[in-house]
Amino acid sequence: MTQPKQPQAKATPWRIWRSRFNRPLRLMALVVVSWVAITITWRSVSLIGAAQQPIDAWFILGGSIQREMYIAEQTAAQRRSGNTHENPSGLSPKLDIPILISTGSKLPCLWAIFNRAGADLDRVWAEECATSTFGNFVYSVPILASWKAHHVKLTTSETHYPRAKWMAQIAFGSRGIWVEFDPAPEIGIPANQESRLKTVLDVTRIIASTIVTPILPRHCDRLTNLARVDWLQWSRREAQGEVQSVSCEYQAQILPQELPPGIALKN
Repeated sequence: MTQPKQPQAKATPWRIWRSRFNRPLRLMALVVVSWVAITITWRSVSLIGAAQQPIDAWFILGGSIQREMYIAEQTAAQRRSGNTHENPSGLSPKLDIPILISTGSKLPCLWAIFNRAGADLDRVWAEECATSTFGNFVYSVPILASWKAHHVKLTTSETHYPRAKWMAQIAFGSRGIWVEFDPAPEIGIPANQESRLKTVLDVTRIIASTIVTPILPRHCDRLTNLARVDWLQWSRREAQGEVQSVSCEYQAQILPQELPPGIALKN
């Protein structure tokens, strides 16, 4: 007895489209997965190599003048000793590694802190484009990459460390730059307020930025070297209201005579 024929499935437009494009989609997926795997492997090898190199840049996240005071003391100690075995910061033997401060204290306050500590002002750069921790990395990581940095030491506060660590490892790691951390001691509560939600949001934004930045890079046009500031022009801009009057955080205990020539503290 013959079995009745089963009705054949009707060739719907969806079935036709899936049959026609299934193979190209599989091929595209294979290409994407292979590209991601190769990129991750290459970055991992780059990071291992970068971790073995000496520190060649110091990156400070703004938000507390005590971070900048800590760096000034460390760099001054390094300059005096000229020897990493005697230098508690563990920096590279090179004495000319750059220091990048991302939206920290006002320029006259930074100048006073580093000049008072006897640090080399030619090494200190201030980036003033960022308005958040996310901006700190978006604007500063390309600067450090342009300096050919491979091993960066990052300083922030202990309370800010967990969020900064995740963001730094993603932002720097995407550029093949190894980052290690040297939290600054704090007195009181820094301006940064931490929460789990803020951490998740910022980490998500950083991951997205590593994809978008190569296509739409952000450049900071407000990058200043402390040794090259025209303080006369700065004071004129202050008088015209283009820049805020100088008011340094009280923890630094900056005296009027410690400020750059022609700059006065705000009463």
